[in-house]
Amino acid sequence: MLRQLSAQPLQSRASIAARTGLNKATVSSLISELISARLVREVGIRAGGVGRPSRPLELDGRNLAAIALEIDVEYVAGLARDLAGRDLHNVTRVFDVAGKPPEATIALLASLVQELQEKVRSRGARVAGIMVAVPGLVDMGRGLVMRAPNLSADWRGLPLAARLHAALGEPRFSVQIENDSNLSALAEYREGEDAHVGDMVYVTGQFGVGGAVVIDGQLLRGALGFSGEVGHMVLDESGPPCGCGRNGCWEAYVGLGALLRRVDPKWDLTLDPAEAVEEIVRRAERGDEATLRALAEVGKWLGVGASIVVNIVNPELLVLGGYFARIGPWVYDIAMRELQAHVLAPDLGGCRVTFSILGFSAPLRGGTGLVIDHILSDPGSVTRKAQHSRRRHLS
Repeated sequence: MLRQLSAQPLQSRASIAARTGLNKATVSSLISELISARLVREVGIRAGGVGRPSRPLELDGRNLAAIALEIDVEYVAGLARDLAGRDLHNVTRVFDVAGKPPEATIALLASLVQELQEKVRSRGARVAGIMVAVPGLVDMGRGLVMRAPNLSADWRGLPLAARLHAALGEPRFSVQIENDSNLSALAEYREGEDAHVGDMVYVTGQFGVGGAVVIDGQLLRGALGFSGEVGHMVLDESGPPCGCGRNGCWEAYVGLGALLRRVDPKWDLTLDPAEAVEEIVRRAERGDEATLRALAEVGKWLGVGASIVVNIVNPELLVLGGYFARIGPWVYDIAMRELQAHVLAPDLGGCRVTFSILGFSAPLRGGTGLVIDHILSDPGSVTRKAQHSRRRHLS
């Protein structure tokens, strides 16, 4: 019932009964329970038809918030959203994650959570869960960072979920981790310009390059959940060095760091990535030759690498996110020529190519969405905790 209202708000009890196949008495009872838990609310009165006017329903969720955190090479960020997907607060901190020990990053993440919690509480809500987007291989079930190629070796095998949960004082809500590209792909599937497309490949460009495959609305995770590491496809073993320790990875050709170094070998890579991208755009708009040459090179290798993915998966849609979307006007035509030259199937096998409209916010949107999904799947998980908390307070 919650999923019905999430997908299509302002439904009546009768329409929910018809859509779910539940009888009206059961729907009425469950709706009363969800209203009491402040997960659903009635909105006005809708007249028309025979009998009493109906009271349309929608997700309430103003008392519950999901928090998502993102770890990247040069920054950390956070976003709080309520159950209905309304943004409550967001924050970004420039930070040398790659150059600092994990403990420093965990401490900073904990301070971000505290800031977000204060904003959530000021809205009369409480945190229902936290999801952390990680730039690398993760074991989601155990909360482990298995390997993060662009971070230090100290991150390998790191129990990030448990460490952050402890740093937060062992709160009652859960802390989970997930690959950042997987979360971005989920956000694109739910909120992107082509939301709910059947088969999609999502490729994101930041300092690293990641990807994810969505089939019939579900992430293709692979045997151990490590799928989507397209940034580490080796295009040329004699190519430029990559953060993973090998040479010639796709990431080493088209990642943001590779672009900045092409434009200026002395570029300060510790600057805010978003500001760096905007500076690249300003230079390109001025017609700076070094910048335009670097963008053309990124466009070429973007098309070459993407053609491999399209040949393997044959998706309906290829979405280019992260900083790729911002430099789209300078790389699209070049990338499309390379795609058309290297994809075996005619007309790219029916694949459309588009740029994401979500920008750098995609991992955070996907992270809050996954927490909200857990609540929609098991609303009792939050109502039971609320009841337990009230009993402790009364005692």
